[in-house]
Amino acid sequence: MMDRVMKECTRHFIRNLNVDNCIETRSLPGIARNKTFVGQVEEYIAQHFEEVSKSKILLSLPCVRIEVLNQTRQEMSLVVGESVCQLVLDWVKRQYDEEVTNIDSVTEKTHLLYLALDNSLQDCSELPTGELSDTEIVQDYKKMSNKNHNNHKSRRKGQLQPAKPRVLMYSREITQRTETEKESDWNLIAAARVGDHTFLALVNLNGHLATMSVQLRLNQPSTPSPVSTPVASRPASEEKPDLYCVMANMSSVKCSVGCANLNGTLLVCGGYDRAECLKVVESYEPDSNLWMTLAPMKEARGRFAIAVVKGRVYAVGGSNGTTELATVEMYDPDNKKWSRVTSLPLARCNT
Repeated sequence: MMDRVMKECTRHFIRNLNVDNCIETRSLPGIARNKTFVGQVEEYIAQHFEEVSKSKILLSLPCVRIEVLNQTRQEMSLVVGESVCQLVLDWVKRQYDEEVTNIDSVTEKTHLLYLALDNSLQDCSELPTGELSDTEIVQDYKKMSNKNHNNHKSRRKGQLQPAKPRVLMYSREITQRTETEKESDWNLIAAARVGDHTFLALVNLNGHLATMSVQLRLNQPSTPSPVSTPVASRPASEEKPDLYCVMANMSSVKCSVGCANLNGTLLVCGGYDRAECLKVVESYEPDSNLWMTLAPMKEARGRFAIAVVKGRVYAVGGSNGTTELATVEMYDPDNKKWSRVTSLPLARCNT
């Protein structure tokens, strides 16, 4: 009886969702228990976020204020909102994980961050003194920071040097998140550009709805480096920031896999997960930045080669963890199945 009542209530809420009540609906106590309902509400918010971002109730939520330093104007102009907001969310989550922080401690001040060599955002208060990026902006921020330096001993240590100018490319639309990304406690619900180099996002921080205001700032030394090369003498390629993609992860860690290009996708077969030899097969679609699980191979194998011939995939030899293999199997994309074919005359691996 109660199940039917709950289903009818959720149907009523979904039918009556609008720009004015969608944030209140997403804030309902206990909503996280119904993942389907949460997904529908969040999808509505993402699709109408330009209108939702102007609502009074959204602006009344706690706000995480972030400024991200960029080294060139071109770098700033090409930043993708969803990408930088996802990195900021990852940074906020680290603060919770490492310092048992509550939401008030994150929203009480504006945080100044920079992109480090390990592709993570780091607080500028931790930027080593003397770096070229240790500008007046950063030095003023360090002076105003009230952090207890003793806490840094337990902090995650990344590569703290700033990265060279580059741009975060995140091709997948925000509404195309996978189920594993829709964690109930931490997720980016929607993001939009609201001004020049300024983004607004709605996020779920450890079960609390909040907004993130992300502003990009240009960070240039007040005096040029005496060893810098004049701009006019540099090759044009050096003036452009690197473009790189925040790529989705595979379903599990693995090594010694077989890889090939299958119809424009990256096919990854088998390999080892520590001591276990795997049969799993995954396909990566660059345009959507998504991994898909395909039919597993007939036999677990690692340290082997795969090849695509006339549209079909062949997994050749390898090792099953104890012995070298002479077996060969073929994947047909049309029927999405693996089948055994003629074996090698001699077992071999690492081919």
